[in-house]
Amino acid sequence: MMMRYRVMLFGLVLPALLVAQQPEMPRFRAGANLVRVDAYVSKDDVALTDLKAEDFTVYEDDKPQQIENFELITARRPNPQSERTDPTNTRDMAQAMADAARVFTLFFDRFHVQLSGSYRARKPIIESLDQIIGPDDLVGVMTPEISAQSVTYSRRTGSIERAVTDTWHWGEKNRVSPSSTPEEQAIETCYPQYPEIVRAMIARMREKRTLDSLRELVVHLDLLRPERKFVMVFTEGWPLYRPDPNLSRVLDNRIPTGDPVGVDPSTGGLRRPGGLDPRGGGSQTIEACDRQRTMLAYIDHEVEFRELLQLANRANVSFYPIDPRGLPAFDTPIDQALPIQADHAQLVQRIESLQTLALNTDGIALEMSLVSSTVAPSVCEAMSRRSL
Repeated sequence: MMMRYRVMLFGLVLPALLVAQQPEMPRFRAGANLVRVDAYVSKDDVALTDLKAEDFTVYEDDKPQQIENFELITARRPNPQSERTDPTNTRDMAQAMADAARVFTLFFDRFHVQLSGSYRARKPIIESLDQIIGPDDLVGVMTPEISAQSVTYSRRTGSIERAVTDTWHWGEKNRVSPSSTPEEQAIETCYPQYPEIVRAMIARMREKRTLDSLRELVVHLDLLRPERKFVMVFTEGWPLYRPDPNLSRVLDNRIPTGDPVGVDPSTGGLRRPGGLDPRGGGSQTIEACDRQRTMLAYIDHEVEFRELLQLANRANVSFYPIDPRGLPAFDTPIDQALPIQADHAQLVQRIESLQTLALNTDGIALEMSLVSSTVAPSVCEAMSRRSL
């Protein structure tokens, strides 16, 4: 059971001057004199519930601050779905987010989870939701295609459980026929004789889309509430691509002249002709593909990843990455296997990215084989113990 202490600090003033553009304009002072801090305290893995305000000392710039108010907040055990009520409008949603004991976001990184992983994850996800999410908690679901602003948070988990059961095939990694976006289909059409270029571009594009979505989620959660937020990321991790000049090398496309890649006005779908016209004339040309290829070749996701960690810490967001594979031995399928050294290096990089994400945001990295009914209570307790 979660025990959370809410500490109110009084007397912390952060002055900020609004410099007037004209000398005769008046100056205004803005600042904060009240700061709310959440503390999760435990001893020998047991939550401490008998602490008092005098047991805490809070410093700002090495100066002790006065504690104005002190409150113990206890998260209740889960109750049946029928007894859970959800906010019905935006105002109620904002109030529910402010009053919730905890706020969870389930992020399904379908670009970096295999089909077998999403299938095996069904039961553990449902069991974990039943035991971790309490009546005072809110939970929402997001994927890389969903904007953070459109995520709906509710107390009921029944719809999430049905979605996980009915759409278990959400994992897209290494799919033989993935449901490509028009942008990805255009890349395939631009470089039909360079499958390795296509795979590299799509992989980098998908990783960028995922990291951008996580960044958007962190910014959105920071605006919703100041207290700790929990993000459970179901993913196999990321290679965190670095610049690769070889990807931007000059290619001999050898594509016959024809209609450029574009949108068929009669159907609204992507036109996939047998050839491309290098001279342009459509929504996607070889030159446009080459510009995109150069941009993807010089991205540095390690830098963006570090910036995400810093942003999450400032927003009070903890990541709990969960690998649906359990304990993997190889990173790529047998039919797409890399040389064993390269495969091992890529697997290590993915695992380390998950561990770094959790360690630097005060979360815990888990394997899906550990997220079951036997350990869900301990996961819940671990989330309750995380210190600010």
